[in-house]
Amino acid sequence: MVNNFKRDGKWQGHSIRYNLSFNEEYNNGKLINGTSIDPSGNKYNYTVQMIAANYKGGIVNFWQYLAKTLRYPMPSVTAQRQGQLLVKFTIDQTGRPGNYEILVHGDKYMDEEALNAISSAKNWLPAKHYGKLVTSSIIVPIFFCFGKPQHSFGRGVYVII
Repeated sequence: MVNNFKRDGKWQGHSIRYNLSFNEEYNNGKLINGTSIDPSGNKYNYTVQMIAANYKGGIVNFWQYLAKTLRYPMPSVTAQRQGQLLVKFTIDQTGRPGNYEILVHGDKYMDEEALNAISSAKNWLPAKHYGKLVTSSIIVPIFFCFGKPQHSFGRGVYVII
């Protein structure tokens, strides 16, 4: 049922994306507990519907790791090239990263540096949906620039020379 626009009591549903049926219990809009079942009959208990993949120690540790690891490539410095990159990768159900892809390229040296740094970050916890471990994607913005940026491009890792 719904009270004051909030879920209350027992709810049932199905996740098409992950092919899971679920039963949940709510109190005044807060999920108290849930159980999902896959087609094989495996059960997954949870108190949060969706948990994103996360770097062990937290996402701040991931940003700090990249900030320490990334270096401005000398050929890019010599050519006075700056770049804004977007790097996508997946975290599988075991927490293993892979399937690295550059969505927005810098020059080839920046691309290589970004891929090397991101692929060396191995300490991930997998995502969970309705209690089940699932593969998920992460997109990381990386900015190579000279001097302090005139304005913030947003969240991401800045490599400044």
